[in-house]
Amino acid sequence: MKKEVILFQNLENSKFKSDRMRKTIKAALFETGVGYSDNKLASEAKIAHFIPPFKFSTVERAKQFDKKIVISAFYTEGEKLSSVSTYRNSVQLSKTNITSNYLKSFHKADKILVPCEEYKELMVRKGIQPEKISILNPGANNQIYRYLPETDMELTRKYYSLAPDTKLLLFFGNPKDKELMRRVIKLANIRKDCKLIFLATNAYTIEGFWVRLRRKFAKLPTNLILTTFKDISLYRSLLKNCRALIYLNSIMVDEIQLNEALAAELQVIGLDSVFSKSFLEKEVVIHRDNVKDLFTDISDYIDYRISGTISNASFYINDQDVQYIGQQLKEIYTNLNMEEQDDDRY
Repeated sequence: MKKEVILFQNLENSKFKSDRMRKTIKAALFETGVGYSDNKLASEAKIAHFIPPFKFSTVERAKQFDKKIVISAFYTEGEKLSSVSTYRNSVQLSKTNITSNYLKSFHKADKILVPCEEYKELMVRKGIQPEKISILNPGANNQIYRYLPETDMELTRKYYSLAPDTKLLLFFGNPKDKELMRRVIKLANIRKDCKLIFLATNAYTIEGFWVRLRRKFAKLPTNLILTTFKDISLYRSLLKNCRALIYLNSIMVDEIQLNEALAAELQVIGLDSVFSKSFLEKEVVIHRDNVKDLFTDISDYIDYRISGTISNASFYINDQDVQYIGQQLKEIYTNLNMEEQDDDRY
């Protein structure tokens, strides 16, 4: 198969989330017959597609090889070296900055892909030309999350030594976010009949993770499990076994993990501030604009007093499968190649 695109990512510094992003893009390209190579500038491919983490110097080298530059941005926020922005230290997206490594890269890019309008507006405010920016959902490889072998389904309860009837609630986030941790701990104290599993976004060691939290909080609930991402099989098992994925964060979340939860048919519940405006319009999650009402909805859903949105979510995520994402990427690459051919004529 002819190599049409080079996928660039610093594999030594990529963590669970950025790894998921790379593999989703590869699956999308495979589904649509787009040939690719990994980190090979000398490839005959005319397109170099960069996925964080990467260095600006690599983008410059790709330009020297006359490659058209595509960058996926804001899909892997929260990982230390993969975060494009500094907004994880700010509640308001409008007050954030873009790291110099990525901002310089964006100015070199021919096309920048972002997951929603809010990020496009941020980049325009930072001086990026709006015509270079396209909104593209990260998609999900639906089949690998929706259908699991029985052995994988049992992984969660075996790994965490849980009884078959234990109600599980899943959380993603950064333990440095004190407000998030206060909310999670409060919910754990309210719902002592549930086990809350908190997966740290960044690559903390288990020991370091516990030490940091114990310094901040005097007492941690016994039904709160603090851990990090392990491997894809356990991760998929968690998505299939939990009652709900709950976002108590004050800042926007990464859609790649959100999409994977929807693909696994897991109910998502969160604050309005977590989701993009366009996503909320889809009515595929339970959401509220304040913590008090959200806690009520969480309990009502767990206790079967209100219905979920999984049916709507299934229709939504089916339309964002890797085949559709691959078609969108193929069109973007084709247009860039046509631009290069036009440039060669003059």
